[in-house]
Amino acid sequence: MRGLVWLYKGFRKVRPTHPREMLREDFLPGYKLTVSGFAKAIGVSRQTVNEVLRSPEMVLRLSRLFSISPEFWLNARERLICGKQQSKLRAESTANLR
Repeated sequence: MRGLVWLYKGFRKVRPTHPREMLREDFLPGYKLTVSGFAKAIGVSRQTVNEVLRSPEMVLRLSRLFSISPEFWLNARERLICGKQQSKLRAESTANLR
């Protein structure tokens, strides 16, 4: 669920949105693109679309297509990775307290 909010030690936290989720729900409909149309627009196959944020080349293709800085996509990916790691560490520390 996108935008899930939870409370942790009095601070409001929002779950980071996966970049693929942003593409699927925000960018593709906004640009009236299907997955096939998106793949064609960035010059890759449909199968490659799932790997879209795993290489610097693909990040640059996205940036060019949507006129958004590469840092936007890289930061979105890093927020997701850090959020997952933070949740894992929090769960480990909670388990150690029991």
